Amino acid sequence: MLKAIFVYLSAIKWSIIAFVLFLIGGFASLGMLGMALYGVTFPVVSLFYPPLAEWNGPWVWPVLVGVGLIWPLSFLLAGPVGFALKRRGLGDWPRRAAYMSVLWVGAVLSWLIVLAGNFPR
Repeated sequence: MLKAIFVYLSAIKWSIIAFVLFLIGGFASLGMLGMALYGVTFPVVSLFYPPLAEWNGPWVWPVLVGVGLIWPLSFLLAGPVGFALKRRGLGDWPRRAAYMSVLWVGAVLSWLIVLAGNFPR
């Protein structure tokens, strides 16, 4: 049992490392990671909320930082997805596409979750 856990963790080690690095970067960037993620997720987020350029007030900066702190959790989901697809014999490029898709969906969800609780109505 312990060996199986070690094999699993070693298989997703880069996702764990990315989680830690982006979590630190999300805080240290003071909202820049959130801004970058907004640029990638704008087509979906703008369906529910006005564009970022129209936001103002003291709530905006904490939202940007918050997204940068929540999004790294996506790496902890993407790693197991990539591992499962590899065990099923999928090639590198389909696994990479799935990994990136999980990260993108995670960014969209991060934005929608943070805005749902903080966007002034």
